[in-house]
Amino acid sequence: MTCPLPFDSTSEQSWQNWQTLRTTPPNSTGSSGTGSTRVRAAGLPALHGFPETWYGWRKQIPALAERFTVIAPDLRGYGDTDKPVSDYDKRTMANDVVIAPVDHLGHERIALVGHDRGARVGIRFAKDHRDRIDRFVAMDNIPTWIIAETYDVTLARQDYWFFTFLGEPAPRGEGRSCR
Repeated sequence: MTCPLPFDSTSEQSWQNWQTLRTTPPNSTGSSGTGSTRVRAAGLPALHGFPETWYGWRKQIPALAERFTVIAPDLRGYGDTDKPVSDYDKRTMANDVVIAPVDHLGHERIALVGHDRGARVGIRFAKDHRDRIDRFVAMDNIPTWIIAETYDVTLARQDYWFFTFLGEPAPRGEGRSCR
């Protein structure tokens, strides 16, 4: 698996630096008090939308970090991640940015939040790993099956051109029946 996270996943120091970068408020001392990355109730992956990166969560991270170990990765192909030619389906992206860091940090169950495209990745993760989800928030997201049933090419050309531009055929076995 090509790890899309902006660090060397084999290095414990890289994981610690990445976690601190993504969870500690800018003026935090890193102590075990408020704003620390040391003691948290559970993992909370925060998945960004299009065309954002983890940086879109920068103002929410300090508040969320008071209760959770916040994991704010870049989705595959965004920011400083690898840019592979394929494998941009939501299942692969969920495995990249949720399972790998959550397992590494030792969280069995997580709270998960996703915005826009990150919500789609989160929905796929929640469908595939219901036993690992404690709670899930999907923001600014219309279910894919609704878009598929109501998609209007004329309207898309005016306002939603990127839906068609960014489209990738669904892998076999995925689609409306996977609701």
